[in-house]
Amino acid sequence: MKTRMLLPAATLSALALLGAACGSSSPSSAGSSATNSSASSASGSTAPASGAPIVIGVSIELTGSEAIPQLPVGYQEAVNEANAAGGVTIAGVKHPLKLIILDNRSDTSLLTSQVHTLVLADHAVALVSGCCNLNVTEAPLANALHVPLVGTAIPTNLVSSVNGTYGWDVFVSLASPTNYFAKVVNSLGATDDKVALIANNNPEGEGQQAVFEAYAKAANFQVTAKALVPIGTTDYSSFIDQAKQTGADNLVVQMDSPDCFALWKQMKALGYQPKTALANQCGAIPTWRGLGSLGNGTLLGLDWTPQSGLPEAAKMASVFSRTYPNDVVDQEVAVNGYTAMEVLISAIEHANSVSPTAINTAIGETDGPFPLGIVKFDSQHDWGGSTINAQWQNGNVVQVYPPVPGVKAEFPVTGLAG
Repeated sequence: MKTRMLLPAATLSALALLGAACGSSSPSSAGSSATNSSASSASGSTAPASGAPIVIGVSIELTGSEAIPQLPVGYQEAVNEANAAGGVTIAGVKHPLKLIILDNRSDTSLLTSQVHTLVLADHAVALVSGCCNLNVTEAPLANALHVPLVGTAIPTNLVSSVNGTYGWDVFVSLASPTNYFAKVVNSLGATDDKVALIANNNPEGEGQQAVFEAYAKAANFQVTAKALVPIGTTDYSSFIDQAKQTGADNLVVQMDSPDCFALWKQMKALGYQPKTALANQCGAIPTWRGLGSLGNGTLLGLDWTPQSGLPEAAKMASVFSRTYPNDVVDQEVAVNGYTAMEVLISAIEHANSVSPTAINTAIGETDGPFPLGIVKFDSQHDWGGSTINAQWQNGNVVQVYPPVPGVKAEFPVTGLAG
């Protein structure tokens, strides 16, 4: 596959204006915006009418329990850059991209309705994803509608079974060579090799907890406390007591942010101070500055930082620091969106067509450099990316694994100290 185009960055003001306009769409209003030429593209034609826009759709959690408004910022930036260069070339003609963004409010029923609207009414030739558990719902919808979906923001291991023919996942893999317990924990300092695991009892939480339990056992760590809890749980005392009584030095959490915040406050109140604490999902959505010093020392898994050495790291940091200054976590989420959209744009050009089937085939042939690394999909339609561990230190996020010169990892965590 040809190397993707590196296009000039659009201005932040254009991004904000376009993002605001797209974000205000509704399923009914979005449907009325489709053009006749776009309608033919969804049914399989190879090229839209001259100059007609190419529609890409996204149903995403802009609000609700899994809100991730940073992701469409990345999507829109990539679209803006392509349009600033004239759009995407199909059969020798430039076509602007039109990104329609709908807020599903973290509701799977609304997601289902919106995906059908985007494909059947707005005639989107492809979709990009929202976050987390809703991706597990969306991949089968894309397969049923025969429209490619480029997903991100959920570990690849957790959606492989639903990717099917049209679902593609561009995100970190929990099966990365970087084994968390064998490498990351041991790089920080000595622990008692005991682990406490807690997660929300949804597909993402259950799947990620199972993977980390397997990781722990493979590294000869013992899981001594484990819990799956509903979203919105407020009392974690039984889990905390079990972790304390068994002396678990290592904590791994997969939960929504409000739940995480409540857990951290109760751990502090009940005197549980693990030596390492990893906060997945809750460590990144939203940022933990609201916890103040209580969050100090908490680890979070990322797939990009400005210090990662990944392609265009400096450019990405410059672009997204305008929107999220001094906020590596939100920048990382935006870079995920940008990369997923760039993969899709590159595939549309490679296909030289707006046929969803042709675009889908081209996505599978992706093999080139993007901001998260060299993207090449496996037989499960997954690409694992890079695994990086960062840490909250006094309201900032710093990369601690792989080590960065001049950055010292905090060990043990101080935020939960008595």
